[in-house]
Amino acid sequence: MYICHKPAYPAMKKFFILILAGFIIIDIGTACFEKAAQPTVVHITVVNGNPAATGSAMVNLYRNMTDVANNFPLYTQSTNDNNSVDITVDYISQYYVVVTKGAAKNYYSGYIPVGIFQSQMDINNSPTQTPAGTIGGVKFKDINGDGAINNSDKTDAPVIGITKSAENDQNITVY
Repeated sequence: MYICHKPAYPAMKKFFILILAGFIIIDIGTACFEKAAQPTVVHITVVNGNPAATGSAMVNLYRNMTDVANNFPLYTQSTNDNNSVDITVDYISQYYVVVTKGAAKNYYSGYIPVGIFQSQMDINNSPTQTPAGTIGGVKFKDINGDGAINNSDKTDAPVIGITKSAENDQNITVY
């Protein structure tokens, strides 16, 4: 929203002040000022999908995948005691988000974790992955559905959509 001073006479676009005989002219013009908008806040709650992960989590927001690959976050902040964080951000429609909590993450160099292997039966019923799954190990998403976790399953880091001048709530699970 803009608040603008408009002159009483539209044809009169500029005001001039003549100071004494020195003919110093100051152009006041028509001034417009932008009203401060509501801040855009990203509220992230980190859900711990791995009981071995303890302590606070580090939340990194990136502008694009190049920044993710180069580990150049635009915003970095640690979670509080409630495993959440509020980050006031410049508005862009989306941010890539990478969260780490100890060894647990929401993104592993292109792979998306979906859980922790609970048993040998769980491993046997899941897509094969290299290195082989182990009880207590991270289970990855089979993006292309071919029954194997490989380079074809690599994808971009998770994206969160942002609404301008609002509080944007997100839950991110780490494994």
